[in-house]
Amino acid sequence: MTSSLNQTKCDDDPAEWLPPQNKCTYVKAWIGVKYKWHLPVDFAEKAALKRQLGKCLSVKVLRPGKPNLKALAGY
Repeated sequence: MTSSLNQTKCDDDPAEWLPPQNKCTYVKAWIGVKYKWHLPVDFAEKAALKRQLGKCLSVKVLRPGKPNLKALAGY
């Protein structure tokens, strides 16, 4: 993410802002961080995440843990 793109994001969650590219990767990472740190998710945020995941082809959100190198390599 470029610094100018990050500035447009501010502190918005996915209900208010998504990057112009790589939305699926962004949403997957967002969910992983929320899960790992036990952060709350409000109704609008959850709805936006579900909506975006519905547009993603074969994106799996896994619980954080031991890295799956095959998943990272796209196998």
